[in-house]
Amino acid sequence: MSADTKVSIVMPVFNVAANPRLREYLAVAMESILLQDFASWELIAVNDGSSDDTGRLLDAWAKRDCRIHVCHLEKNGGIANAINQGVAASRGKLIARMDADDISVPYRLSLQADFLGQHPEVGIVGSHMYVISEHSQVIMQVSRPQLHEDILRFCVELGCPFVHGSVMMRRSLFQQVGGYSTDHEWDYCEDFEMWYRVLSAARGHNLQEPLYCYRQHSSSISQTKAEKQAIATEKVIRMFRNRLEANLIATKSAA
Repeated sequence: MSADTKVSIVMPVFNVAANPRLREYLAVAMESILLQDFASWELIAVNDGSSDDTGRLLDAWAKRDCRIHVCHLEKNGGIANAINQGVAASRGKLIARMDADDISVPYRLSLQADFLGQHPEVGIVGSHMYVISEHSQVIMQVSRPQLHEDILRFCVELGCPFVHGSVMMRRSLFQQVGGYSTDHEWDYCEDFEMWYRVLSAARGHNLQEPLYCYRQHSSSISQTKAEKQAIATEKVIRMFRNRLEANLIATKSAA
């Protein structure tokens, strides 16, 4: 991997080879990266201990473009561990997320990298998204708050302020907060728990263009683990509320 790679995209992949539909989704996701108008990237596809031919499938993609690299994990350790391992194997100063069943619009990487380059005070940037169907038809557009203060307010009132697959962040920030937690308490909510730590260390921002297409289908985590995800999300919301209350008390005391 080139030491001067600017953006490293980390994509966890698990058991997609045996399912024709998931193979198709992976192909569309891969093509969306290959079609980016920003050339200085590497894609770290993390084979998260798949028990089918996913590893060979990913290796075949790596042969198509030298910027695609495969990280093979012996055992399935879950998405948080897979992302951490992918980041450890990457070289970019900027880390972008991507899921194996979603789509990044062609100018996603260029807009986010340019924004972070022009705003050194911001550590993480996401975007609006399109929700698409199993057949890649747009169902709706989902927005997220743009400015840091509104992002914090969203965390306290509603929940996760970033579309997970849409984010790009500085490697230095990822390392500063220690990456994703692999504690099972945060299963299905590993991103929101991460943002709790990230937003205490740096400012966040969401670009107002929909740069990411989230695919809604029966195998997605949000569909299969919705109840557990909701419980974990509520825990993080309480953490943000407790922090806000503590900050208000400290401010009053200082005054």
